[in-house]
Amino acid sequence: MADRDAAFVGSIPEKYDCYLGPIYFHHYADDLAARLPVTPKMRVLEMACGTGILTERLVRRLGGQGTVVATDLNEPMIVYAQQKGFGDSGLEWRRADATKLPFEDTSFEAALCQFGLMFFRTRSLASVKPSGCSNLADTTCSAPGTASSTTRSGRSRTRRSPHFSLRTHPNFI
Repeated sequence: MADRDAAFVGSIPEKYDCYLGPIYFHHYADDLAARLPVTPKMRVLEMACGTGILTERLVRRLGGQGTVVATDLNEPMIVYAQQKGFGDSGLEWRRADATKLPFEDTSFEAALCQFGLMFFRTRSLASVKPSGCSNLADTTCSAPGTASSTTRSGRSRTRRSPHFSLRTHPNFI
């Protein structure tokens, strides 16, 4: 990480997971993972996975039917998440910048991000297959209480959510 002040090092990953996780992130992760339409052998990209709060739920949601590739720019967050023991089956950890993903185009059926978009300078989901979907929880949504999933082919579904706003950014499609 270039900016040492922005690095989550030392005891920060543990404190983030233990204190902020239950208050701010668990219920969003539950809702976001539940929205993922599961298909056999699917590959799911999670960007800005942090301490693995959403990752754990995605692995459980896939139930051995596919693979989650959990990425984060911050190595100490990934190391902490790996130690939580979600199992190795169907899970791959990668240090990666979400704005410069090291994957071939159309490598994934779905891409998810829980509260990391505000840190991305540029946004591209070329790694998601045209028939795939991108569910992105974001604190900048202009329609509180609305949740939507949008496929790259343009299909959209929207529903009310009591917990948070979810949207697919137009520049991701």
